[in-house]
Amino acid sequence: MTENIVAQVSAKAFGVQSGEYGTVEAIVAVFSNVDRANERVMPGAFSASLKNKIPSVAWSHDWKNVVARCVEAVELLPGDPRLPGSLAANGGLYVKCEFPFAVNDSNEAYLKLKHGLVKEWSIGYTVLKSVAGDNGVTDLTELDLHEVSPVMVGANPATVTISVKGTQVGGNDEFEFQKELFEYRTRGRGL
Repeated sequence: MTENIVAQVSAKAFGVQSGEYGTVEAIVAVFSNVDRANERVMPGAFSASLKNKIPSVAWSHDWKNVVARCVEAVELLPGDPRLPGSLAANGGLYVKCEFPFAVNDSNEAYLKLKHGLVKEWSIGYTVLKSVAGDNGVTDLTELDLHEVSPVMVGANPATVTISVKGTQVGGNDEFEFQKELFEYRTRGRGL
């Protein structure tokens, strides 16, 4: 019970209510193109895994730093209208994630995505089935997906953040909240 009270007081000190979060939508894996690791994720590679679990969202594959909750993960096949134009011919793994503003690391990860400081995504997985493709490329046909991560440089540079949206925070718009939070964190540090 004490932990809950402390968490509530901490959140209220910043004007954040527990249900306030930022939503990020992204294509975190692209189908049928060769990535920097000389691998190609094939359509359907995630279908069995997604039936059993939804992936976690870690910051740069750091499993000790989970920054968001994945609320939706679905394979979008080529031609799906939800794909950005640049990926319409490929398809990919779409995710929708919620970054809670009351958690510092989540809040900072959300802001980095919102302001384009981090632009690529990567996936953590175990290869269950693969086949040798053309020119030494490995075609990944079945993967056990563990997590998705916003990263500085991912194996597949075609991954993309589709949208970043926030909720209202205590009467201020989200930008004002972020500004207040930054000022609080840097007070007395000479930043």
